Formats: sequence, C-alpha cells, structure tokens
Amino acid sequence: MSGERLIVLCGSDLVGLLERRADGQLVFAYAPSFLASRAAFAISLSLPLQEAAFADERAGRFFANLLPEGRLRALVARRLGISADNDFALLAAVGGECAGGALRAAGERSIRGSASGRVQAALGRGAL
Repeated sequence: MSGERLIVLCGSDLVGLLERRADGQLVFAYAPSFLASRAAFAISLSLPLQEAAFADERAGRFFANLLPEGRLRALVARRLGISADNDFALLAAVGGECAGGALRAAGERSIRGSASGRVQAALGRGAL
C-alpha cells in the first residue's frame, strides 16, 4: 500500500488500513496485529478475515455503503467542500459518523467521530 490512507478502528483497536491508490481505487487490508488477535472479526461478510488486501470491487463497495446517500450525501459533501463522488474524502471527513459507526477511520488519518460531531456541524442545526 502506498497512497493516501485511513486507519480503520473499532473502538481503540486497529482493524486495518483503507488506502486510496493513485488510480483512485480503494484497497482495504486487515492489520496483522488484528488478524492475530483472538478478538478478530470480519467487518463484513464481503471482507472475511484474511492476510491479502481486498481490491476496490469489495473494499470500495463496503466503505461507500457506510456513507449517506442521495440528498443527504450531496448536502454533507457541499457543506464540507468535498465532491459527493469522492468516497475516500467523505470517509475521512465523516467516517465515524456513518452507518456501521462501530468502525471509525482517521488519518494517517483515521475514521473516527461521534454521531453528533462533524456531520451535524456540516449540516448546521435544523438542516435535516
């Protein structure tokens, strides 16, 4: 992995890394420490525990489906100044506040947050 990365966490535990490669493809890999843990679990049936990374077809679909859809997605993206088509940037901005909120990503950046944080700030009070 060598592009922009988001650290995927469950609570404070490192689950893996989501990377956006230069070609825009999203790739997810479980962290070796997570795979070695007795508490390891697959974050999705489509992303079973394995050492090999998952290509965009599976990883991109899973993580994109955590994001808001339709008008809400467009509104959040517009308020954050992010393209509604940029799943990676949206995950970096609001990843911890989307469906499946047990997973958080933040930057190397990690997907982190709380349900009342960045999405509400981006939407403003009463926007919903």
